[in-house]
Amino acid sequence: GAPPAAPLRLYPQRFWLAFVFSAWGLVQSAMWNCYSPIQQPIKQVYGWSDNLIGLQANVAGIAFTVTIPFWAWVIDTRGARLTSVWGCILLSICGVLRCLPVPRDWHGGVVLVSMLFNGISAPPIALAPPILSASWFDTGERTAATAVMTTMNYLGQALGFILGPAMVPESVKTVNGVTRTVISAADTH
Repeated sequence: GAPPAAPLRLYPQRFWLAFVFSAWGLVQSAMWNCYSPIQQPIKQVYGWSDNLIGLQANVAGIAFTVTIPFWAWVIDTRGARLTSVWGCILLSICGVLRCLPVPRDWHGGVVLVSMLFNGISAPPIALAPPILSASWFDTGERTAATAVMTTMNYLGQALGFILGPAMVPESVKTVNGVTRTVISAADTH
């Protein structure tokens, strides 16, 4: 028969690494679900159509679907560490693009490119949790570790529905080319 497997060496840092991986999944998913919950102010500020707002999320979904076979190959041939590092780099590019001070009429295109990077960065988050939990955690901890790392991505989706509307007002008003927040009397109590 096969020789017995060497015992897995466990390190306390595994919890920190699982936390960082989970945070990455949460942030990626919250960034993916950024524009849909705040459609009305986006339309008012940038003049985007419903189609452009929908396209933002769809570009990320298409990029995810198209690149998942590539990421599966990378994780199988190069390992979870390299795959995760590159995924984090791509998500960082997504975030940096959103922070660039560009003219209003360029913003839609820049966000579209950022969403492309968001979608490309997403497959490692879906593929890596079982591999990471098998590598880092004992058999009695693997199910919980995989569940936590996977669930954080879904929590990020929910967070996008909460944070966006909490940070962006329902309506804005442009006066003399300057966009201003409109706060009703009900909002001040």
